[in-house]
Amino acid sequence: MAIAFDAVARSNNGSGGTSTLSYNITVGSGSDRFIYVAVGWNNPNSPTITSVKYNSVDMTLVGSLASGAFKLALYYTVAPTSGTNAVDIVMSGNTEILSGAASYTGVDGSTPFSGYTTFNDDGGDFPVPSLTVTSTATGLVVGALVSGGGSARTCGDTERWNQLAYDYRHHGSDAPGTGGSVVLDWSTGSGAWAMAGMNLIAASGSGGPVIPVFTRQYRARAA
Repeated sequence: MAIAFDAVARSNNGSGGTSTLSYNITVGSGSDRFIYVAVGWNNPNSPTITSVKYNSVDMTLVGSLASGAFKLALYYTVAPTSGTNAVDIVMSGNTEILSGAASYTGVDGSTPFSGYTTFNDDGGDFPVPSLTVTSTATGLVVGALVSGGGSARTCGDTERWNQLAYDYRHHGSDAPGTGGSVVLDWSTGSGAWAMAGMNLIAASGSGGPVIPVFTRQYRARAA
């Protein structure tokens, strides 16, 4: 079974900010499930993440980084519970939070990812956000971006979420692994940005990733 996209959800806590954010995602019942959550937040008073949970269970931190006014962190859970459950984020103080979550099937349960990579720009040196992740041939590269405003869009990979709130952008996307370097990039407005990504590893016996977009069925005409 190949790695396949399952579900996505996104939310933010509105202008002015609070110390919590909660939203639901519906995870399917496929095998070798995996979910990751990206959390982007404003950094005026240096609040930190107290906890990120899926279905009331603590998720595991992949890593985090800061860039100017923004911070970004990725969390994950292997074998998440199927069904509609909450992603709950608690911060150490009030701040403006944007978050997205995506689930997949066909991901290795013991070593779910490799190649975690981050990159950031504090103020205009790199106007096109871009992140290069080392991939496996049957893997799937996933990543997220938080940036200042602009009409940002995904370039060359599959966008999973895109939200604008209080002049901040937050995105998530994925791209099939190649066995070499995979680039996730966006076009965006000026200002600081932060990106983080990783390569999901296919479960034993899995083929390459399956990225459903559109399907069309044909029926043969009787002679």
